[in-house]
Amino acid sequence: MTTSEVDPVVPAVPEPVGTDTGLRKNSIGLLANVGVGVGATTPAVSVALFFGVLAASVGVRIPAALLVAFVPILLISLAYRRLNEADPDCGTVFSWATKAFGPYVGWFGGWIVVAALAVVVTNFAQLLGLYSFLLFDWTAAADSVAATTALGSAWFVLLTVIAYRGIELSKNVQLPLLAFELAIFSLFAVVAIIKGGANDPKGSVTPSLSWLDPTALSSGALAVAVTAAVVIYWGWDTSVMVNEESEHRTHNPGLAAVISTVVLVGFYVLLAFGLVAFAGPDRLAGADGDVISMLAPEVFGGTADRLLILAGLTSAIAGCLFLPIGGARTMLSMARDGALPPRFAEIHARFRTPSIATLVFAGVSLVYFIGMTIISESVLLDSLTALGLLVAIYYALTGFSCVVYFRRRLAGGPRNLLMLGIAPLAGAIALSYVLYRTAADLTKGAEGGLLGMGGPITIAIVIVVLGLVG
Repeated sequence: MTTSEVDPVVPAVPEPVGTDTGLRKNSIGLLANVGVGVGATTPAVSVALFFGVLAASVGVRIPAALLVAFVPILLISLAYRRLNEADPDCGTVFSWATKAFGPYVGWFGGWIVVAALAVVVTNFAQLLGLYSFLLFDWTAAADSVAATTALGSAWFVLLTVIAYRGIELSKNVQLPLLAFELAIFSLFAVVAIIKGGANDPKGSVTPSLSWLDPTALSSGALAVAVTAAVVIYWGWDTSVMVNEESEHRTHNPGLAAVISTVVLVGFYVLLAFGLVAFAGPDRLAGADGDVISMLAPEVFGGTADRLLILAGLTSAIAGCLFLPIGGARTMLSMARDGALPPRFAEIHARFRTPSIATLVFAGVSLVYFIGMTIISESVLLDSLTALGLLVAIYYALTGFSCVVYFRRRLAGGPRNLLMLGIAPLAGAIALSYVLYRTAADLTKGAEGGLLGMGGPITIAIVIVVLGLVG
């Protein structure tokens, strides 16, 4: 790789010599890196689950909330890019926080990443079962917790086998599904805007550029919306977790992370305009969990709404495929540095994947999914809410780590100061504020859980404490 391939703000780092980690090198090109980042974000599932929350918080100005949330996410993605150029380790936050603050903080960062991935993948497993039954209009099975859990578990085991057998197979499965997902949902947004104007369905609103203006929002409403939007964007950093298997690993994964966030904001804003224009914020806010299932028959009509269910299924497949891949590689990096038992660093001789780490991550996630479903479905929903807190923690930690990691380069000129200091610090502070506001809002009027603070806060506290004492 030549120096010209890397932004001069961080000197090009030569590919390490004699440090073969055992993973299959140069298996993923730039396009596939972007596909991993966008696919792991599960955009269709994110729209279905969180746009109702956004509508309840900010009304028609969902696009504005998405743009505001995009700013700190973009700043953190730039930090990922710079840190990956300097240290292309699949442990990402674990490796960078260790070098910036020491092994204790590094362990904590790695633990939060793995825990967040394990928590959210269980929700995707549940959706795999649900969408599979809905695809064939089998509503009785879709309404059965036992049936959706059983089928979701079977899906998860199958996808774990694919992840175990290699990154190339996983990539080849995912990229066509992602292209289908984005195409169908973009078409859905366009049709919704057109039908909303032509047919004037119940709740429809004429699209306006004022929906992009965040200044009309109260600070409280914006904080709630930005918290939900941060979770919607989460997952793009998986493109960096596969850096040791990527072409030009000091360059492509970090660039892919930035590109992924830009693709996502465009996709989400388009969907927001379509959904709000067709149904209006009140109908979206009143949706029973899934705004896409509610509106699909009205927008596409006939049997065409099955395409949206299929796209939602492919989105959940991506989550259950690539998020465990990211979790296993984080565990691999931690084991190489002695933060986990050495067996987690074992690489399969044929498939060149972290075999033990993959199986352990998948096994623990599956047990959590089945166990929590048996205990209470509400625990899974609380886990999804708690995810916003965990994401804010480790994204903010990445921003702070970037500033400390490059502290000796900050005096190297205005560009270094901006890109290595001011930008990541601003992103980290913004996400720290989101973390504070989210925690405060979740405890208001909460019941149950630890000291009456509610389920989501309890789950987040348990995970954080386990990381601190681990």
